[in-house]
Amino acid sequence: MAPLLGLPADVTLTSMKRQGFGAVFLTPEVVAAQQKIADTFYQLKLIPKPLSIKDVIWTPPAAVAKAP
Repeated sequence: MAPLLGLPADVTLTSMKRQGFGAVFLTPEVVAAQQKIADTFYQLKLIPKPLSIKDVIWTPPAAVAKAP
């Protein structure tokens, strides 16, 4: 990565170690924000039909969503 970024290897390594990786469930706020984007894309005719974000995301069962 360092050569691609044009940074020293030690700086790149420190940066990579600080990155937060992992998957998390989408919050209602994120879903709402994504819906606004989808609505805007439809209004601008960038997508051919309206899209319901809540219909295309996976929602975990309640027991899974509360797991640590």
